[in-house]
Amino acid sequence: MPRPCRESYGDQKPPYSYISLTAMAIWSSPDKMLPLADIYRFISDRFPYYRRNTQRWQNSLRHNLSFNDCFVKIPRRPDRPGKGAYWTLHPAALDMFENGSFLRRRKRFKLPKPEEDKEKRKRPAPFSIESIMSDSRPAASKQLHYLPNLYGPFRFDSCK
Repeated sequence: MPRPCRESYGDQKPPYSYISLTAMAIWSSPDKMLPLADIYRFISDRFPYYRRNTQRWQNSLRHNLSFNDCFVKIPRRPDRPGKGAYWTLHPAALDMFENGSFLRRRKRFKLPKPEEDKEKRKRPAPFSIESIMSDSRPAASKQLHYLPNLYGPFRFDSCK
């Protein structure tokens, strides 16, 4: 995959999203994972535009790392001293760029929900209108177990 060179865009903003820039940085590393500081360094070394307003674009990049399922945070191992965790791409997200081009992404990568979440979504909540309406028992046999017995014997000793 050809890498964009530093002279390509000069001081103009390159046409890549933060997700693309981060993916480029991660894929350029031998281990396919980088700490945040190295991701910043990769971007600012290759794209002069990002040498300015560092706080702004770095904040946006951190937001993208945290809120996109295509990035996975890996805790730093004890044998690798330093600050912060590593970031890598989720294995299922490796093909998210069309034809290997960082300019176009197929669609937002979302992790599939676990099977148990799907089962929960299929069953209505116990006291929801869907649950009550789907109950096939005759109305006379339906008993609301969650209401207290309001007509039971009461004893008020202090009212004699």
